[in-house]
Amino acid sequence: MTYSKSIETKLNGATPDQFYKIFREQASLLRGICSEIVNDIQLADGTKTWKAAPGNRKWIHYSIAPSGNVMKVKDEVETVDDPTKTISFKVLTGAIRDNIIGFKLEVSDDNIARWTVAYTNAALDDYLNLLESISKTVDNYYAQLN
Repeated sequence: MTYSKSIETKLNGATPDQFYKIFREQASLLRGICSEIVNDIQLADGTKTWKAAPGNRKWIHYSIAPSGNVMKVKDEVETVDDPTKTISFKVLTGAIRDNIIGFKLEVSDDNIARWTVAYTNAALDDYLNLLESISKTVDNYYAQLN
C-alpha cells in the first residue's frame, strides 16, 4: 500500500518563481546554496541538462543531520507542469528507495513550497525534514540577496 505525506514551507525571501526555478532549471546551485546539506549533485545516465524534463536523472548526496551520515539518492523527473509550478520525481536508487517511491514539489502563488512524499511505510520523517531544510535554506538564500 502506498501512502503520502506533505510538508510545507512559507517562502519569505524567495518569490514562488525564484524558488521553482532552482528545482526546474538550476538544481546544480543546490550544492552552493545548501552546502551543509547537499554534498554533491550530478547529472546521471546520459542526462545533458539541468533543466528538469521527464526522464532526466540526477544523483544527489545529502548529509543527514544530526548524524552527518551521507545519503545518496538517484531520482528521475516524471512530470513538469510550469503553470502550476509542479515537478514530480521518482526515486530510482538509494537507501531511501526501500521506503520512498517518489516525491513532488508544488510552489503556490501564495508563497508556499509543498513537498509531498509517496512512501510504503512510516520511516520517512528524516527525509521530510531534509526537504524542509533544503526549502528553508533556498528561501534564506534569496532573503539575503534582497
